[in-house]
Amino acid sequence: MPYKIECIILYSFYLHPIAAKMRHTNSPTTTTYQHQHQHTLKWNPHAIERKSERDIALDPATVSIEYISTLPYYTNNNCYHYCDTINNVTYYVRDILNENGCMVKTVVTIIKRNPIQMARRICEINGWKFESICRDNLFGNCMRGSGCRYIHKDI
Repeated sequence: MPYKIECIILYSFYLHPIAAKMRHTNSPTTTTYQHQHQHTLKWNPHAIERKSERDIALDPATVSIEYISTLPYYTNNNCYHYCDTINNVTYYVRDILNENGCMVKTVVTIIKRNPIQMARRICEINGWKFESICRDNLFGNCMRGSGCRYIHKDI
């Protein structure tokens, strides 16, 4: 029996596709059922290769679109660069058409950053002056407390 599959990607202002609603319609009969599931994050072979080459100890199965959508990001040529300060990596994510004709968030590559590079990028994303931020505080080492002449921010 032929099946018609429609993918409707849900968008919000700040989050990108976070859920996909699948509607399956059985053609000969008018039986219709709906199934809503969480939108999964796909990794292409190039990203998996780069993860291995760069010794990034991260299981792709543990990185969900829900987690990615909480990270600060910037865009460059329709590519979303999500900055993961916990793992010190940046995920390069694009919307790619899958075999069902649905747009799917796909990690196209991943890079490792050192903590200072990551802090600088987060400051750029948030519009903070990197030179005025207490780097010791970012890494939990500032002993100056209220006497510190730099601004204490959490990333």
